[in-house]
Amino acid sequence: MNCSLIFLDIGSNDITQEGARQLFKSLENHPTLSVLILANHDRLHRNRMGPKACVDLKNFLSSNKIISMLNIADNGIGNEGLKIL
Repeated sequence: MNCSLIFLDIGSNDITQEGARQLFKSLENHPTLSVLILANHDRLHRNRMGPKACVDLKNFLSSNKIISMLNIADNGIGNEGLKIL
C-alpha cells in the first residue's frame, strides 16, 4: 500500500464497470490522491466505467478531501451516472 499516492493516470486501459468499482473502493485508502485521470484517448483501449461505478466514485470523492482534478471523460456514465455524482 502506497500512503503517498498523489497522481494516477489510467486512461484507456480497458477498465470495465466492475474494475472501476474495485478501483474506487481501493482508492478510498489513499487520502493523498489529488489527481485521478480515467479519460479515454483516441484509438486506444477504452475504459467503460458505466453508471453503476459512479456510486463507488461518489463514495471515494466523499472520503477524499484534497482531490483537485478528476477526468472521467468518455467513460459511458451517461445521465444516470451524472445524477449519482
